[in-house]
Amino acid sequence: MGSAGIAHQDRQWQPPTTPRRKRRSQVPEGTRRTRYRVPMASAERITVSLDADMVAQARQQLGAPVADLADGAVVERAVNAYLLRRMVDTTQAASDLSAEEAERIAYEELAASRRERRGSE
Repeated sequence: MGSAGIAHQDRQWQPPTTPRRKRRSQVPEGTRRTRYRVPMASAERITVSLDADMVAQARQQLGAPVADLADGAVVERAVNAYLLRRMVDTTQAASDLSAEEAERIAYEELAASRRERRGSE
């Protein structure tokens, strides 16, 4: 072991001189972070009777991602897809942006989000 090893052992630890950057949470205080940006349904469950053909049609429309899911999960995904589409339609109808402007803004936000994510990793 050289003299640098001895000098290192004699030195006391010092905290960093620059403060760590605190990561801003975009999740309101007291809530859990999830990957969803829209409020999720409560855990309360209900029973609905549907025609088997309707469930089969939902399964066909949703495709491969739901191939191995139970019928209830397929119906839940179909309802969620419908509600999300309605939310998008309502938001677009209330906006005065053209489709091109909306798409440009969406891609800018996506790129900014990806840059931010890469910077925090």
